[in-house]
Amino acid sequence: KPGDLIITVKLKSHPLYNLDGANVLANLYISHAQSVIGDTMYLKVLGEQIEIKIPEKTRNKDRMVIKNKGYAIDNSDRGDLIVTYIIQPTDNLSERERKIYEQLLKVEKQKMKEKVGKKFV
Repeated sequence: KPGDLIITVKLKSHPLYNLDGANVLANLYISHAQSVIGDTMYLKVLGEQIEIKIPEKTRNKDRMVIKNKGYAIDNSDRGDLIVTYIIQPTDNLSERERKIYEQLLKVEKQKMKEKVGKKFV
């Protein structure tokens, strides 16, 4: 006699992505320079290469929602890809990078002096 077939599917965790319903959550690790200037990176999500734009002036933990790039619920509905930008600390600076940061610090201090006056900087 025919009966019901019950299939249980268990999803394994992934080191880069999590599911929230049909939405795929991803952390995208970016540098300070990328956060200030902006950039383009690519993520491979569910077998698809997706271009991710990092907007100029991105702050740590800012989010971007990319519609219909999440998990497929059925043949017609798909969740979103939600990307959280994580700004990486600057470790192991090369001598050249250190000099660039020192120059940037000087420029920032000069800008602050002009803005608030010498006695505060």
